[in-house]
Amino acid sequence: MKRYILTAISVLSMLTANAQGTSLSLQECLNMAMSNDAYLQNSKLDVVAAKEQLKEARWEYFPRVQATGFGFYSKDPLMEPTFRSTGLLDFMTEGEDPIMTREEFEDSMGEDLDKPLASFIKKGYTAGVSAIQPIYAGGRIMSGNKLAKLGVDAAILQNKRKADQTEAEIEDKYWLVVSLQEKVNTLNQGRELLDTLYKDAQSAIEAGVLAESEMMQLLVKKSELESLEIQLTNGIRLAKMNLFNAIGQEFSYQDSKPGVPDIDELYLSDGFDDIKDPYSLFVEESNAPRSAESQLLEIQVEAKELQKKMEVGKLLPTFAVGASFSNSQYNERVDPKNNMLGFVLVQIPITDLGKAEHMNRRYDIARTQAQNEKDYLDRQLDLQLRKFWLDLTSSFEDMKSADKAVDAANRTVDQLMRKYEAGMIPASEILKARLELRNLTDAQTEKRITYLKNLNIWKRRTKTD
Repeated sequence: MKRYILTAISVLSMLTANAQGTSLSLQECLNMAMSNDAYLQNSKLDVVAAKEQLKEARWEYFPRVQATGFGFYSKDPLMEPTFRSTGLLDFMTEGEDPIMTREEFEDSMGEDLDKPLASFIKKGYTAGVSAIQPIYAGGRIMSGNKLAKLGVDAAILQNKRKADQTEAEIEDKYWLVVSLQEKVNTLNQGRELLDTLYKDAQSAIEAGVLAESEMMQLLVKKSELESLEIQLTNGIRLAKMNLFNAIGQEFSYQDSKPGVPDIDELYLSDGFDDIKDPYSLFVEESNAPRSAESQLLEIQVEAKELQKKMEVGKLLPTFAVGASFSNSQYNERVDPKNNMLGFVLVQIPITDLGKAEHMNRRYDIARTQAQNEKDYLDRQLDLQLRKFWLDLTSSFEDMKSADKAVDAANRTVDQLMRKYEAGMIPASEILKARLELRNLTDAQTEKRITYLKNLNIWKRRTKTD
């Protein structure tokens, strides 16, 4: 009866403490982690970036339009023709019937012979717009868009994998705090019992029916419990800090942040109230949803095939049509000139055709390697699913065995308490049994947490509730 009273007092003290603080469930912690985890947020941004790359790839279907402009100013005109440079001197002084001899022409022209007849192209500009529409590029545009779509699918799967990893990490951190809290509860029950035994021992010593050595044993146990309580309290604080940092929950320590809840005022509310057996959640390997890892490897196989098509496309003819409009002026004496033209572009690689066969073989090998890796991983994932089920069921049976051991230890403590109250056994027998009960209860807590972790792993893998 004393054990039940002490348990009720412990639970009541926890409820009172929780009423004064803030409690967080496992699901609330997971939701906060989904919103605040930096790596998970980056993974979500990878999805956004992959979608932007897909939109970028779609622009390859449209004409490529570009504008160009060029202007110049020269210190001296780029063209200054003279009698000599234009050939007029030779025309007038040579040939079958020259107008005059070279000497006569040079004497008549004098210095004007080498003077520029005119100046051209001292400054000018040209500006234009051109558009090229690809008609056929060896299938590279279509394959590139398919690769970009695969990139989006891969980014989504990577984000899902990261979310599952984050959930598993948060669950580990959460249940670590819960296990330490449960150990504190067990410790509180032992301390309450020890206080009761200590008071009884004092009365017995005063009545002269108990030796001082019995009191010393109680004092030693009391000191051990106090030391263990300090260690557990510090362990809980550190475990909470680790969890709260991971989920983005603000906390203060010893009122270091006004307006922010103290770490000792933040509690975890999930426990072991409703633990169900796992057998209704069994799923055959053939009916289990495909894992993200398997889907990613399938994407890798498809990507290798598309990469091969992209490379082969470089060896195929390319056809494109285009048009351009330009406006230019190189002589201020002449009005600017507009011009338009249309053109057809055909590119046929010749020298690269020799390496096509070897390139095809190389990409076929890469694709076969990716397919082999996928087939192997699929078999490993089936094996992993069976292992998850074995871990789940064995941890459940292990937990039930721990429950039975704790129940048996509780009954032993109750029987010893009745004998102690009747004066049939010393307090040391109670302390010994109580220590065994505490060890079994701590082991029970660990086995319950192991089962709940395995249960969550199975639910994530099989998408069951």
